Amino acid sequence: MDGTIHRIPLNINPTTGRVDEENPFLVSETTETAIKPKHVGPVMCMTSGADGVFISGGQDGALRVWDCSDAEADTGTEVADKQQLDQRKLQTKCMYALTGYKLCLGSACTDGKHLVSDGGESSVIVRDYSREI
Repeated sequence: MDGTIHRIPLNINPTTGRVDEENPFLVSETTETAIKPKHVGPVMCMTSGADGVFISGGQDGALRVWDCSDAEADTGTEVADKQQLDQRKLQTKCMYALTGYKLCLGSACTDGKHLVSDGGESSVIVRDYSREI
């Protein structure tokens, strides 16, 4: 319960299109699955946003908006092997860290335009992203 979130891809059999029941996760002993920065304390809630985006809320009172799309980063360098390519695909970026709660965060939900969250001090925060700036 240290606030770490792990991204572990499913091992999909290309022939059947189903998860391989004998080896359901596509990781090896050297695969780094932890995404950073982690929350301080346990993760209290998670919700999905738009495609490739999810939101986590921690006991530290912070909401983090993550981009976990599988788009390959264009670094201009060649990839040495498949494992290096897989690691690059697994990179997850924290796009925003939103604060506002002095105590722990209770829950969060989104419709893609609004992010609603509640906290331990009996408050609800609605963030409205529907208007253009």
